[in-house]
Amino acid sequence: MLLAACKKDDSSESVTSGAPPCSAADALLLKIDSINENVGMQGTFQNALQSMPDVMRENVVTRINAKVATDGARMRAPEGGLRQWVALLLLSSKTEARAVEDFRYCNGDFDFGNGQRWHWVYSMSNGANGPEMRINSAAVTAGGTMSVPTAPPAVPEAQAPDAEPVTAETADAAAATEESQPERGDVVEDLPDAAHPPSYDAQAAARDREREQIAEERRQMERERRELARQKQLAAAQREAEAMAARDAQARAWREQQEAARRGPTADDLYESRRSECPRGFLGTNCRDRIKQQVCSGHWSSSPEPGYSKCKMD
Repeated sequence: MLLAACKKDDSSESVTSGAPPCSAADALLLKIDSINENVGMQGTFQNALQSMPDVMRENVVTRINAKVATDGARMRAPEGGLRQWVALLLLSSKTEARAVEDFRYCNGDFDFGNGQRWHWVYSMSNGANGPEMRINSAAVTAGGTMSVPTAPPAVPEAQAPDAEPVTAETADAAAATEESQPERGDVVEDLPDAAHPPSYDAQAAARDREREQIAEERRQMERERRELARQKQLAAAQREAEAMAARDAQARAWREQQEAARRGPTADDLYESRRSECPRGFLGTNCRDRIKQQVCSGHWSSSPEPGYSKCKMD
C-alpha cells in the first residue's frame, strides 16, 4: 500500500478516521482489472473531451497515453481503453474533503487546460480484504488552468482576380444578386447575432453544480452512515443471541447435575460398584445376577431410563 500522505483542505468536518488515506487510491488503481461505476463518469469525460478544440483534445489524449506508456507495465488492467481510464485516474490530483470514523471522502481533479477540470469524488474505507475505494460522483466543473492552443499558420490574403469583361449576361446576374441582398439597416432573421450571444453565466452554473455535488456527497455519507449503523445493530443482536444460547446451555447442564445429585446413584452405578464382589468369568454369573436383582428392585422396565440399563426386561 502507498503510504504517502494526501493533502487536506480546510474542511471543518474532518475528524480522526481509521479509513485509508486518499493517496492509497493510486495503489488500488494499479491492481484493478475492471471499473464498475454507475455515476456516468465515462460519459461525462467523453462529452467534455469532444467539446474541446482539436489541439486541446490531442494534448489531453497525449498526456493520458504517456501515463499508460510509463506505468502500463505495473497495471493489472488489460491493454486498451481500460488502461487509459486507469491512467486518467492516476493523473488526477487527490485531496481530502472530509472524514468520519470509518470513511474518508476525497476529491480527484484532472485539469483539462481550458479553464475546466474533471472533478470526481470517491470514498476510502477498510474492507474485509484491505482498503476499498468507491467512486461516488463525477462532473466537469470550472477552475482549471487556461492554456492557449497553438494557432494555425496565417493564410496569406488572396489577391483580387482580374475583372472580367461586362456582358449582357453578367449584367443581368449582377442585378439579380443585388436585388436578393438586404438593404442596409434591414435585419436578417435567420442569422444569429454574433456580437451579442445568448446570456449564460458560466460561474453561476459552476456554483450550482458544486452545490448539487456537495448535497449529493452529504446524501451518500448519510446513506453509508445508516448502513454502518444497521450492520452494527445486526452484529450486536447476533452476539446477544449467541450469549443467550450459551447461558441456556450452562443452565441446562447445571440442572441435570442437580437432578442427578438429588436422585443419588443409579442401578448401573450400584451394579458397577459391587460387581467386584463376584468371581470373574462363568463362576461369578450367579453372584452378578443376585446383585442385579437387588439394585433393580422396583426399576424393571422394557424401556429403562438412563442409568438403569441393567434393569431392562428381556
